[in-house]
Amino acid sequence: MNNELLKNNYIVVPNFIDPDHASRLEKEFFVTDEIFDFSGDEQAPNSSAVYDYLPALELLANKTSEVSKLIGETVLPTYVYSRIYRNGSILHRHTDRPGCEISLTLHLGSDKPWAIWIETPEGKNRSVNLNPGDAMLYLGCIAPHWRDQFEGEEYTQFFLHYVRSRGMCSPAYFDKNKFRDIDTEDLLREYKQMGKFTNVNEMTILPKKYREKQERNDDNKVEFILDSNNDTDTFFDFDDVVIANDKYKKFLTKKDTPELINEPKVENKAKPSGKLSSKPIADFVWHGQEVVDPELCDKILDEYANTNYWEATLTGSGHDPDARRCEQICISEQSIIAEDNSDTRKQLDDQMFEVVQNLIGLYQEAHPEFELEIQEDSGYELLKYEEGDFYIEHTDSFKEQPRALTVIVSMNNAYEGGEVALFNRELVYKLDVGDVIMFPSNFMYPHEIMPVTQGTRFSIITWVV
Repeated sequence: MNNELLKNNYIVVPNFIDPDHASRLEKEFFVTDEIFDFSGDEQAPNSSAVYDYLPALELLANKTSEVSKLIGETVLPTYVYSRIYRNGSILHRHTDRPGCEISLTLHLGSDKPWAIWIETPEGKNRSVNLNPGDAMLYLGCIAPHWRDQFEGEEYTQFFLHYVRSRGMCSPAYFDKNKFRDIDTEDLLREYKQMGKFTNVNEMTILPKKYREKQERNDDNKVEFILDSNNDTDTFFDFDDVVIANDKYKKFLTKKDTPELINEPKVENKAKPSGKLSSKPIADFVWHGQEVVDPELCDKILDEYANTNYWEATLTGSGHDPDARRCEQICISEQSIIAEDNSDTRKQLDDQMFEVVQNLIGLYQEAHPEFELEIQEDSGYELLKYEEGDFYIEHTDSFKEQPRALTVIVSMNNAYEGGEVALFNRELVYKLDVGDVIMFPSNFMYPHEIMPVTQGTRFSIITWVV
């Protein structure tokens, strides 16, 4: 099964359907709801919801082959559920029944963004915001997922559910045995066993289509991928795979199966230093909860929030309110420190300096291979995002201002929206008071501040240079 799915319990599928198609489906669902007046359910009483709505069933059937390719195994459809959430809706934390083993929540449209939260195998909470036509594919039986209270008026979703045809939940195909229970611990063990087969000698399932094209990943390992030039929709049938488990592993050696595994020829012109990292780039995003004393956050806001120092923020190309809309105070500027309450302001600046030095130490302890030649910060910018403010996806290091590490400190939590999102919203963080996000400032870490939908968001940003 897809390694990223096993690692995170979910993957994001941008443009699972075309946004225009999503809009048409949403409008059709609204009209149908007006005619039939669909009721809500226990999870969302003030919503309109219905099982096996025909346009969603059509998607479920048409997308079966695509979902099979996404997860690397043949799936069978179980059922669909369609829902229009309304203001005040809350989706409480839950897991799903066996028929929802492989689930997709497909966003059709809304008047306000609304994150879905999901727990990773390590117990970390991740939030995902979807654009119309985007879907989140997730392991519904084992991954707790939920939504906080919806502040908009309407939010429309289709839920498409599948099971792996050769998996533990397969008896639920076509929504059979819907009341059959399953031991989630057994299912977890099955997933963990599959997660052990991560290299080309130990793949759980190796379809013939995967043998047609090879690419090298960042770790210099060969990966098998689908031939993108093959337009035929092909299921991964049982006769078309090689099963590799402990019983049969000895038969899958390079000697016995040269047609499956070709050793790459690599000329190592440079001698490795011994400090090379095999970590995925997402692992270099460091999130700490309540690392900074909330009392210090309150003192800084008490000192500066209601002053007249606020100025419009800039981007690398100057003032551009279509790209970045918020206000800032550079609380490390000597002219501001000296103007009023200088002793207090100097003390706050010194305290922030100690905080950032400690944060740098924590980051380098977590990532010793990330070497900082100079451990100075650029001073502390207090940012204010009011309702509707945002910063589009960007990176922080450029020719005029080279930076090594980005440090974001959350100063309050009295707002909605305003999440820190990286990698086209594949990672989304809702920060509480004193939470910190750190990541390299280079071009490999595009990030954004999502629009604030209610309240005022305060944060401090600095860069290690």
